[in-house]
Amino acid sequence: MNGQTSSTVTPSATVVGWVLLAGLLGSLGEGRLMGLPQEDVEGIYTAEQAARGQEIYGARCAACHAENLMGATASPIVGPRFVQRWEGMAPAAVNQDWKGFKVDDLFFAIRTTMPPGESGLLELGEQVEVLAYLLQQNGFPAGLMALEADSPVLKRTDLGFKPRVTEVVPARAPRLERRQLVWVDRQGKEEPLSTPVRHYYLPRLSPDGRQLAVEVHQDKPDIWIVDILTGDLRRVTHEGGNRFPLWSPDGKRILFSSDRHQEIPSGFFAGHDVFWKAADGSGEAERLTFGEHNHGPQKFTPDGNTLSFYEIHPETYRDVWMLPLEGDRTPWPFLRTPHLEGGIGFSEDGRWMVHTSKETGRYEIVIRAFPDSEPMRQITTQGGVEVLWPLGSPELFYRNGNQRMAVEVTTNPTLRIGTPQVLFEGDFVSSPGSRANWDSMDGRRFLLVKRVE
Repeated sequence: MNGQTSSTVTPSATVVGWVLLAGLLGSLGEGRLMGLPQEDVEGIYTAEQAARGQEIYGARCAACHAENLMGATASPIVGPRFVQRWEGMAPAAVNQDWKGFKVDDLFFAIRTTMPPGESGLLELGEQVEVLAYLLQQNGFPAGLMALEADSPVLKRTDLGFKPRVTEVVPARAPRLERRQLVWVDRQGKEEPLSTPVRHYYLPRLSPDGRQLAVEVHQDKPDIWIVDILTGDLRRVTHEGGNRFPLWSPDGKRILFSSDRHQEIPSGFFAGHDVFWKAADGSGEAERLTFGEHNHGPQKFTPDGNTLSFYEIHPETYRDVWMLPLEGDRTPWPFLRTPHLEGGIGFSEDGRWMVHTSKETGRYEIVIRAFPDSEPMRQITTQGGVEVLWPLGSPELFYRNGNQRMAVEVTTNPTLRIGTPQVLFEGDFVSSPGSRANWDSMDGRRFLLVKRVE
């Protein structure tokens, strides 16, 4: 297990993950790729598929890319503004043998990078229908035959056509949700923090409980520090797009994923690696991971010596890696499966790790020995995501729908798992995947994000 390391690339690599999707649609949007004229292209999807894809897009994608595909917290994926952003990314500069992208290249990018950091969250059939909708919105005509994930036409059909850009609604300034940070006790009673209304995401309490790190989305996502007593905000990151905050165990540093090392930062989630920086904002950020695929920080082991981070892989989706912070810092893969894993938590003695898994077809919470990964036992059977396991707490917590759940888990002297119980229910902002969009120091009160009308 320790003999495998994450492949390294130079910081100048630009076309990875979301950037690939951007380049594909950007080239598509200008009609730059060599191929058949639009009127001569055979329709490879049905209008019904595109209609279903529009519904899925509205529910799962529009929050970031906007209803008109022109971008909110993420980049636009149609129209002139999108093309201008990526017009300097000539495919030939990346691959000298490039002869043109196919629809299958676009489908591959959707499958392996969308949603950002949660690739594989959509079912395969849903991904096909979103693809059909994107093709429709970019001017590709509908046909009589339904598109399938393994359709041969995916590999032989060029993205060589000019979209109906005149039909695209003009871009507006991004409309970000108004959100408030709130404390919630075990009975569901809410107490808002004295912070201004912002587009908050992923609040993380500092080890001493006096501050929190949080994503604040404006023109791009960045990491900010909030003084819990006063509600004052202080920005920590500036360069590139910065997401997924995490405190170091001593509270002196903030970890985050960033694309600042990319020549053309995407701002949302592409080509990201893990960095850390002094929590007071001083000094330069240090890069901790180097790889071909996207990386993001997850959790420290209780002794503070090892960082768990995930890697988004096109074949195994989201894998769990470990980065020792002592010695030569050689990362090693803890869990690589064909399923989505994430939402990490450790027992106080460091002998067990909980995480979400989609092996059964939906997200469930499992626990496995650490660092050996086996044995493994399933904690939930009715679904579960956004797991929290505060150090020293006899319970771990998770979300199931709008319900926040608690379950007793003891590991000493043997592993014992109790019966999940409902703590409280409420319409709080949830994570689109498995990462916890809430936090707690002790399991007595919880920090959540709530929409403001």
